[in-house]
Amino acid sequence: MFPDGFTTERTYLRVHPSDDPLQPDRIAQSLTRLHRTDADDDPPTYEWLFAATGDTGPDGDRRIEWYVGTDGPLGPLRRTLRQILPDSVDLVETECTYRELLELPPDVAPAETDAGAAAVGDDEEPVADAADPDWDVAAVEWEGVGDRPADWQCPLPSLSAFAVDDTGDDTDTAGNWPLASLLDALATSDAPTLVQLLLTPRADWTAAKEDRIVDLELHSDLRRNALIQSVFGSSQPPTTDGTTEPTRDPDSTDEPVNPTNRRRIDALQTVDARQSFTLNARAITLDTDPDRATQTSTAVASGLRAIRGDHYRVTPTTYDYGTDAAQDRGAALCQRETTESPTRWRHLLPGTSNASPAIVADPGAVAACCVVNGPALGPAASRAVEPTPTDRTGIELPPRTVLDRYLDQPGMTVGHPKTTDRERLDATLSLPPSIQALHTTLFGATGSGKTAVGQTMQLTNHAATDGATVYIDAKGDNAPAEYARTHFARYGDLDDVHYFDCTEYLPALPFLTVEPLLDASLDREWAVNTVAEHYVDLLAAAMGPEQFYSAEAAVEVLEQLVRALFDPVHGADSISQQELLAAAAQFHETGNPPPVSDGALHQKLANTAANAPTTFDSIMSAVTRRIGLATNDARLAPLFEAQPDASTFDLRAALDEDCVIVFDLQGYGDRSRTLLAVAILSQLWRALQRRQSLAPARDHPLVNCYIEEAADLATTGILDTLLAQGRSFELALTLAMQFPEQLRESHPRVYAELLNDVGTIITGNVGVDRRLAERLATSDADADAVADRLRDLQRGEWLVRPAAPFATRQPRPFAVASPSLPEGHPESDRPLTGAREAAFDHAFETAKTRTRDQRGVAVGRTASGSTDPAAVDGPIEGSVAGLTAATATIPHSERFPDGLTYLDEPPYPLVCETCETRYAATPEGMRRAIACHGSLDAVDRAAIPICALDLQLTSGERAASPYSDAQLRLLAAVYMAHQQRFDPTLEYDLVWDSMTNLEAYVGIDTDGVQELLDDGLLRVDCRRPHKLYTVTPEGRDAIGVGHREGIAYGDGTGDLSESSLHVAMVAVGARLLEQEFVAPDDQLGTRVERYYGVDDGRLDAAVLDDTGEVVAALEAERINNDRGEAIPKDFDKMAACGPEAAWWLVKTRGDAHQVLQSLNDPPDGAPRVPRTYSENMAPREYRLDTPGLTEVVPFEYARDSLLDADGPR
Repeated sequence: MFPDGFTTERTYLRVHPSDDPLQPDRIAQSLTRLHRTDADDDPPTYEWLFAATGDTGPDGDRRIEWYVGTDGPLGPLRRTLRQILPDSVDLVETECTYRELLELPPDVAPAETDAGAAAVGDDEEPVADAADPDWDVAAVEWEGVGDRPADWQCPLPSLSAFAVDDTGDDTDTAGNWPLASLLDALATSDAPTLVQLLLTPRADWTAAKEDRIVDLELHSDLRRNALIQSVFGSSQPPTTDGTTEPTRDPDSTDEPVNPTNRRRIDALQTVDARQSFTLNARAITLDTDPDRATQTSTAVASGLRAIRGDHYRVTPTTYDYGTDAAQDRGAALCQRETTESPTRWRHLLPGTSNASPAIVADPGAVAACCVVNGPALGPAASRAVEPTPTDRTGIELPPRTVLDRYLDQPGMTVGHPKTTDRERLDATLSLPPSIQALHTTLFGATGSGKTAVGQTMQLTNHAATDGATVYIDAKGDNAPAEYARTHFARYGDLDDVHYFDCTEYLPALPFLTVEPLLDASLDREWAVNTVAEHYVDLLAAAMGPEQFYSAEAAVEVLEQLVRALFDPVHGADSISQQELLAAAAQFHETGNPPPVSDGALHQKLANTAANAPTTFDSIMSAVTRRIGLATNDARLAPLFEAQPDASTFDLRAALDEDCVIVFDLQGYGDRSRTLLAVAILSQLWRALQRRQSLAPARDHPLVNCYIEEAADLATTGILDTLLAQGRSFELALTLAMQFPEQLRESHPRVYAELLNDVGTIITGNVGVDRRLAERLATSDADADAVADRLRDLQRGEWLVRPAAPFATRQPRPFAVASPSLPEGHPESDRPLTGAREAAFDHAFETAKTRTRDQRGVAVGRTASGSTDPAAVDGPIEGSVAGLTAATATIPHSERFPDGLTYLDEPPYPLVCETCETRYAATPEGMRRAIACHGSLDAVDRAAIPICALDLQLTSGERAASPYSDAQLRLLAAVYMAHQQRFDPTLEYDLVWDSMTNLEAYVGIDTDGVQELLDDGLLRVDCRRPHKLYTVTPEGRDAIGVGHREGIAYGDGTGDLSESSLHVAMVAVGARLLEQEFVAPDDQLGTRVERYYGVDDGRLDAAVLDDTGEVVAALEAERINNDRGEAIPKDFDKMAACGPEAAWWLVKTRGDAHQVLQSLNDPPDGAPRVPRTYSENMAPREYRLDTPGLTEVVPFEYARDSLLDADGPR
């Protein structure tokens, strides 16, 4: 049978130590709080328990767990421990048994002797005897031993005697803490072991102490010795210092107090007999191997030897493996037996040791036995105890009076606050509506769970607010549909959800109109300027702000043209994209500005036309190119072509509804998704202003706008405006993104707004963001400590600093755990299934149909009324497609897909020969045209021409050029291929396609190509595996390409001097890195970045993990005359990053051999590789593993044999 208590479940506080040091001065004082004695009640017993399990050794898993419990209430014990231990130490309430702590099989337990056996209690499970009779126990019991019977009253060493500098500056004293020695013994032994320290408050024994002092003064303390001398002679017991006590007359009062007694008196006067404890200490070791059990118990026995006073000390007694005495101690441990009296009658017998298991200790001595400084632990004990690093320790919660403002309140549910002990509160932290207008940010790396938290916040807040919730998913995944599921599960229907599935229909919100603003009595000039600014902002988002604003004059003219078309001269409150393109084309062709009544506006446009012809032509070409961006994705045309009518979505009215408006943007590319999101935000801002204008004195309901992956929108002015002014219009923004640092360079104003003016910050794991750490720093945790904590946050853990109501202090950051996934979420414990899932599917389709019919417009609808997304109804003058015949590609291509033709008139629309439907001459139009009555898979990819060229030469420049239009077209095509600006899945892929295809697409003959080669405008990079050209600097001059128009040198991009072959090699290498180090689930890589900047230059490609560290690096090496210096330098650059893999991609096998030669015999420094190989050996057979080179792969072999894909299609 198990000993009584071995399988009893008891409640403990598990102690998770930390690296922070203790404050010894306050420990003893705090322990006195445990000293509660009451004449009517038995004092509580406190149990310190250390459980050691696992094996030692290099591959061992030896660990030590620390528990503290009591047979009384846990509250006082928890409060005392919290005062004793650093705030970073976690105290977690748990329930366990001794058997569970030792991790023993269910049928194993120490055997019982008759002496130790006890009846099985009501709560004990009767279990059969151990199946394995070889399991048994060895034991240790510590006793208090005095030189004299009453020396138990003398003090043991206090903790202050051991509390030397344990920070590492004084290595001679580090580890002297008694408990540290005990834990080190546990950590370096192998048998499962329990160490138990039972602490019981003693009643006040001040009277006994005073009597002892009198006895010592009167020399009557050794009556036993006097009796022994009279009977057995003058044999004197030795003292602790090795001297012999002088014989005194026990009844004499005249003799002075001898030195030995004086030392005892001095010691007793330091003891507070009112607040002492009885300590019972024992350990049991269970094993099947007697030697291992004995070795462990012997090592453990030495653990408390440092607890030695001048007259009283703690000594161990070991009990051999398998003996009745050892089993008795095991039973005593399991039953929490205590011995209370430190004296026994046998102490009066001659030759008897003054030893007792009842060790009397004051709070200081108790502290020496029961606590340990984290830095004092030896290496083995530190590994076994696993002190919690500072950046993983708990954080103190705000005062309850402050925290109650956020607990279980209606609003956005963020999660469950975590206590200093990292325990989750049952209550939930919510952001009430009163602070939501101060805005909220939600930061977290991919996989941190921020989408789930953000959705829960909006889901719970829907019931707490009366206004609309606008949910914009700029991330492009399935999150909006998941939200719809949770909304249905919580509220029972989707009747109040307007769901825009933007791949099928868009919100009926005409963009280029001032009519709704005028209806709200807003000033016309202000309205026109607002629409113009929003339109420019939107186009900038589509092109990228840096490139868009690089042509400042073009941006100014574009905005002026928008304002001109709204001029009262035209009487228009709405315009279309088509009209704007036509106006730009006419202005470009004639130089005459559109008629306007605004003299200043007319003068600005006239000044532009007065520029030199080449300058004006360049400006207007840039204007036309930028206007065309809005409808590069033809699906978005309705936003810019539709006019306000009865079917228009009244967003202003919807803002006052208690509804959820979901914009699901998946299915679009990054730029189209950004453009659409910016258009929606612009319309939201206009609707808020209209609402305010129509009812300025009214208390409007709060509108919440949640934006997923908001960083993609932060480069736009509209988000900056909403952050700065939204709260004045009762708008609450919640912006979810990976980390704010990604905005610092691209949009510093929004970055500053996020860090300085957003009220609530919720952040998960963030690798590197110094400013965010500074924003969250406090007097208790500086920016470095906060940064360490942010890096170490786990999935589902958040650091939260909520906003505070007006005139109240904002709480310091504290830890919060994610709430459970809401009901209905596919990954929750309660997903929709069966009939409920069927009901949701019906409700979801109904909501989408209702939204489409009442508030939507089909994608791709143009002004002509066609419903085909890529269809056009004839030439569009002034559009980007309306290039002249000289620079267009469609009419010159020698290759064309079967079943298609085109109209031989700008903009050369594609035509399906079967049904004669027209399609725009764009990649998307080409796809639609082929699919109209055919299949893309059935078409020879080489027969699909490139659809457009970015050749920005004026007609005059082309006429003055010594080269033909066909030659200029080829130069432009090769340059665009080099810049990877063609659709690689349809038009041209530099990795797979020969540039002879480009010759066919632009309609150039062999002589024309050769002339470009002979004149040095074009050069041949390679003919295998396919022909590649590169445009030389002279060729770039011929087509007007400079650094201002090209991809400027910088991180993440190539430069104009880079060859097409090198670009192709980098592209292949990047795809290989993605395939090998990012795609597999067991790899650390999270992304591949091309042209990644490092301290000594750039890596052609690099795989980064989630902390930004380089996992793998790539060098695409073309052998040049400077290879002797360049190749070792590239090697050193990669080696400095410490990657797991360093790959070199070369053109040929011979190039691979030259790389090794240059690294084995460099002009400077030591050899980088230990050997070379024969030039005839295939590089894949090289066996190298150096910091800067682990593989060398030829380009053709990498592309054809290593890439999983066979080609673009």
